[in-house]
Amino acid sequence: MSIKRIDLPKLFPLASGLLVFIIYLFTLAPSVIQIDSGELAAVQATLGIAHPTGYPLFTVLGFLFQLIPIPVTTIYKLNLLSSVWSALAVATFSVFVFDVLKYVLSKQSVNKREKSKETTINQTVLIFISVGSALIMGLGKTFWMQSTSVEVYSLQTFLFSLILLFSFRGFSNTVDKNCWIICAFVIGLSFSNHMTTILTLPLVIGLWYIQTNHIGKKLNKLLFFIVIVILTAGLFYSYLPLRSVFQPYFNWGNPINFENFLRHISGKQYQIWLFSSFESAQKQFSFYVSNFRNEFVYTGIIIGLTGIVRIAILNFKLAMILISTFLISILYTINYDIADIDSYFLFSFMIFSLFVSFGLVYLFIFLFNKIKNETATISLILSFAILPQLTNYNAVNQRSNYVFEDYTKLILNSVEPNSLIFSYQWDYFISPSYYFQKVENYRNDVIVIDKELLRRSWYLNQLENNYPELSSQIEKVQRPFIKSLKPFEAGEPFNAELIEQNYRRLMTKIVESRLPNSYIGIELIQNEMSRGEFNLPEGYTVAPHLFLFKVIKEGEYLPAPDPNFSIRFIEKNDRYTEFIRNTIAGMLIYRSMYEIQFNNIAQAKKYIQKVRKEFPEINIPNDLLQKINQTIY
Repeated sequence: MSIKRIDLPKLFPLASGLLVFIIYLFTLAPSVIQIDSGELAAVQATLGIAHPTGYPLFTVLGFLFQLIPIPVTTIYKLNLLSSVWSALAVATFSVFVFDVLKYVLSKQSVNKREKSKETTINQTVLIFISVGSALIMGLGKTFWMQSTSVEVYSLQTFLFSLILLFSFRGFSNTVDKNCWIICAFVIGLSFSNHMTTILTLPLVIGLWYIQTNHIGKKLNKLLFFIVIVILTAGLFYSYLPLRSVFQPYFNWGNPINFENFLRHISGKQYQIWLFSSFESAQKQFSFYVSNFRNEFVYTGIIIGLTGIVRIAILNFKLAMILISTFLISILYTINYDIADIDSYFLFSFMIFSLFVSFGLVYLFIFLFNKIKNETATISLILSFAILPQLTNYNAVNQRSNYVFEDYTKLILNSVEPNSLIFSYQWDYFISPSYYFQKVENYRNDVIVIDKELLRRSWYLNQLENNYPELSSQIEKVQRPFIKSLKPFEAGEPFNAELIEQNYRRLMTKIVESRLPNSYIGIELIQNEMSRGEFNLPEGYTVAPHLFLFKVIKEGEYLPAPDPNFSIRFIEKNDRYTEFIRNTIAGMLIYRSMYEIQFNNIAQAKKYIQKVRKEFPEINIPNDLLQKINQTIY
């Protein structure tokens, strides 16, 4: 096999990016969705500080993009930006694949006997294979999902693609001698967006080493490379302390001094989940394998494995660097024990997509020798490789997803003016509330307190700035809690029992501060209260209201509105929407049982009827049905 001289057309990466961008638009979320979507959108829109590691590049770029006068909501605009980043990643990756294929195939050496039987790969074939492998990557389930809503990983995939492109061009010396400098700058940018940039370093170091034969021969250039990375990342991370001086509404970690800044950018609070146990690594590896099947489908996996063999035959050194990078990436990510780990697999998926391109080359040669028609062969192999990826459409489609908007607004609307909600439903309600309350000014009078974030001193500082009246009411119990917490946050010896005692007093005082308009999430009732880890103010109890429990005086009856609400559930049901369905149904059942205690049978029926209508899959306790003396259909 040989390869004709190839000049890279300028329009093909644009075409690949535009094609996938159009596909992404059909699955784009119109509103906030689960996990960090609401928080990140709120941080971008208000120029705040996000959860560790802060993501300054992501924040600043999002803030600038949402200033563009497009006649859509802010959240749609920021979701759209994610599609833009993902499409740019696909376009850039297609150029990277083209460069690698061109380099490896051009360097291939064959003996004269083989030359007589070789198949010539022309420019058009190579372009289609490059675009094809990029589309296989871009239509993978995890990658595609990043394009549907606000997330840091969409920008990260674009930065990954740039690192791959410029590190390889620096290695191959085919374009510009300054590629290593550009690569260093991009790595710095990438670190200022997400620390998974570390996964690219085995590849970058390996390519550098092969090119120079020995790192020591170009030590000055290496040091210059490192300086560029540090200065670029440092420039963007300086945003965190500078912005923190102005105490923005969202000021996670309060990185105003060096100790807070270092704790924030290192993600110290998350480090306990890194390399935690062999059992967790096994669990995450099983999840990786499951995701891998969804990412490439079986056809893509077979083509990719074939590609690994082919690149190893054609260029063993480069193959070893790529395979090592792929394996190190997997090894690192499976040792991070978090629930939403799938996004951390993206870089390994990108490397495997490069292997797919070599498998497609081999498949083209095999089929072309039989079909003898270039167009037909290209059409056949791309259909065979890309069409199965479209089966991910239903799994990633968010175009009608208003579930988290509806759930958040229903909760906020269910409480009186100036109420307090104490919960830790971050993925479902609290994170979305950040966006709707502070960007769209929806029920901004309600104070939403995250029970888990309350464990951190920076969060209390944020509450003091945003709700000074509340802070003055809890000051007497807040001060001893912060005092006991400081040694723990500084990494010094601490009294865990004292911290817990002060923390429980603080929780109780916060609920007390907004009586009679304090509400508590169902999760606190079922967990912390049942275990005695959270106590109500003396003389008070809780009663199910509609979506929350309200704190009331003992012996009182709590009226509640009729359940005349609607929520736009989508056909796709995952663990996030399942939680919301179970939570709402559970609260309706609790309310029905509460009405029966006061002999309000007719009212109890209304809540059960609502469960039957909206959540037919939910089992209603038989004793409850017997008490209302009717089976509801």
